[in-house]
Amino acid sequence: MVKEQLGSTTTFVHDAAGLGAVVPVSIVIPVFGAAPFLPALIDRLDRQTVGPQEILVIHTGAHDPTRLIAAHPRLRIIHQEDRLFAGEARNRGLAEAAGRWVAFLDSDVLPEPDWLENMHAALCQNPRSIVAGSVGVAHTGGYWGLSLWAIEFSSVHPYLPDREMAGGSSANLAASRRDLLALGGYPRIKSSEDVTLAARCRAAGLTNLFCSGAVVGHHNIPGLNHMVSHLASLGLWSAVARRREALPGSFVIRLWPLAGFLWIYRLALVYGRVLRWGKGYRTAFLIRLPAVILAALAWNWGFLYGMFVRVSDPNDISLSGYARNRSSSV
Repeated sequence: MVKEQLGSTTTFVHDAAGLGAVVPVSIVIPVFGAAPFLPALIDRLDRQTVGPQEILVIHTGAHDPTRLIAAHPRLRIIHQEDRLFAGEARNRGLAEAAGRWVAFLDSDVLPEPDWLENMHAALCQNPRSIVAGSVGVAHTGGYWGLSLWAIEFSSVHPYLPDREMAGGSSANLAASRRDLLALGGYPRIKSSEDVTLAARCRAAGLTNLFCSGAVVGHHNIPGLNHMVSHLASLGLWSAVARRREALPGSFVIRLWPLAGFLWIYRLALVYGRVLRWGKGYRTAFLIRLPAVILAALAWNWGFLYGMFVRVSDPNDISLSGYARNRSSSV
């Protein structure tokens, strides 16, 4: 292991025998605090049908994960104690990345063996695009965990067809490094940063695509309390993001009486997609209908609260502090 010092930040570089075929993709994984699923994620990346150019783990807070991870080709762990929002951590990785493409993964997902191969193929076929992969299930989290997944990732479920879309989840997202740098990376907001970034990409002329074959499984957290609190938080920041700038659905902020019925709209979207495309999922979704209704209501309550509550609204992250001059082609 090689240890580098970058200012007040420590970078650990694992070096090992190279993989076979390598594609010019930098994988960026933001992590805060303990990272129980990170070793399994790195192990899955080691088993891909093609290898990445590099893997960048941007870790902040306590529980430095360096000792948890076995040596892996082209892996760097950049650790600092001060917490970063997920978007800011992704921007740190984006600024450090060397690949032509940058793929973002959350630390609680497990990619299928052909995830990187399929994501890279989609990027090469659509170079001026931001590509969202699909998010399936690695661990159900029981009744409540799967109900949370049904709402949170409803637009990127694996049974959905490839298509143009408006959004995607940063749990599984990729684009050209040059395009992302030109847009300034992710906005500094606690949540909904992926929807905001996708909207900015579309405004800049990029196509927003869904690639169903680039599959990751998500570790769903069990429990009713977590489902309700997590979705309420997502709803709050969804409203805050739409107060900041024009995003899909921003008109609801101006027509606020309609916002109380958004849970019905979300529920119709989820079950409409399942009925149309999710043949193997219909029974599971029917059994969980009461919980999914509660999940949609929790998100809607958070959205209503976020329409009016005063929250900090910091400026977008600047990449100037992290960006490095690179001679590699993009």
